Amino acid sequence: LMSRSDVIVCCAPALPDAKHLFSKNMFAAAKQGAVFVNVGRGSLVDQDALVEYLRNGHLFAAGLDVTDPEPLARDHPLLHMDNVVVTPHIGTCTERTCVLMAEMGLRNLDAGLAGKPLNATVPDS
Repeated sequence: LMSRSDVIVCCAPALPDAKHLFSKNMFAAAKQGAVFVNVGRGSLVDQDALVEYLRNGHLFAAGLDVTDPEPLARDHPLLHMDNVVVTPHIGTCTERTCVLMAEMGLRNLDAGLAGKPLNATVPDS
């Protein structure tokens, strides 16, 4: 699939066995000139390998809504490449999702203050 895809989109969760799922081997298997997009988790991508494959032209471009770490250091190569767009983890930020997330947070705050179970929690890693 990697070798036939013009656009590769990573939108997976950060599971323990998925660290650097997108590695040198995966980028090497990608179609020449493909675009890589990550809206999942930064830990899923070997960013050194991504930089290498963007620089050597195997990948045409990348769009990253998540990185590892967040934020990247100001001198990180990904922030200075003309073929990379990095957004500050706002891929879900539409008006509707922002309202829904705020409402969920308020429901959790109300529940927590009342000593009730929270409606939405993030599992321990």
